[in-house]
Amino acid sequence: NEDSKIVLTGLGKKIISDPYCCFTWLLEIDPLIIKIMKSLSNNPNKTYNDLVSYLEIESKDQLYSPVHWLASLGILSYIRTKERKWKLTKKGRLFLKNI
Repeated sequence: NEDSKIVLTGLGKKIISDPYCCFTWLLEIDPLIIKIMKSLSNNPNKTYNDLVSYLEIESKDQLYSPVHWLASLGILSYIRTKERKWKLTKKGRLFLKNI
């Protein structure tokens, strides 16, 4: 089923594959992904603003795509509070062990 596949069009390339292949491919081009995951594995329930200061990046706009992409793979989840609090899922912790 086409919906269960991940399509990445970020760099003008289109890759359709299983989530793990896409995930490992993205790690190579976006080291921010691994930093986000490590940050959340050490301290769950971080907001966008917590992540911005922890990762020392300019703004939460830089986080929006990678965070939501990880959420679509089931690697991150969030609880709705005044500001979303993100955490690594069981699947996310498993991915982190394998890389």
